[in-house]
Amino acid sequence: MEASGWAKSYNPPNLRRTSVWRAGYPGVQGHATKHDWQRTSMSDIHKRIADSFNAQGLMATVGATLSLVAEGEVHIALPFSKALSQQHGYVHAGAITSIVDTACGYAALTKAPPECDVLTAEFKINLLRPALGEHFLAIGRVLNSGKLLTVCTGEVRAFSGAGSAHKVVALMQATIVNVRR
Repeated sequence: MEASGWAKSYNPPNLRRTSVWRAGYPGVQGHATKHDWQRTSMSDIHKRIADSFNAQGLMATVGATLSLVAEGEVHIALPFSKALSQQHGYVHAGAITSIVDTACGYAALTKAPPECDVLTAEFKINLLRPALGEHFLAIGRVLNSGKLLTVCTGEVRAFSGAGSAHKVVALMQATIVNVRR
């Protein structure tokens, strides 16, 4: 995938801010932030996301596969299946929404603190055209990640044939929340 503009030269380190839970000490409640930066390797993040993805019943049911994990970006592939179609033969909006929501969630997880999981707090989806194609690719990207919330954008591309020509069939904006395990 070719980066464009400033993204070609921008290569941020994979740094994570951690918190220290202080409950259990007499007179101390809550947590204190510790300005301790740790490095988390992309291979660790990829394994965490792959393990979580493989445990999802819905993704297995629809036949989706994890195709790319990078810092702030996740791709999920979905082959066309008649079992996922609606009455006109298009892939159902529920299947399209599920893969792009999942891609956005896992993109957010690449930026989340190691002690957190993520959940979707809200999303808005625009279905731009009928989901017609031989296979589909959902791309989730982090726009901004904060201490508790991450805002992501997602798109679903429809491909016909083996080439790279595609049509965007859906766009999503999602807010993902970090949840301590």
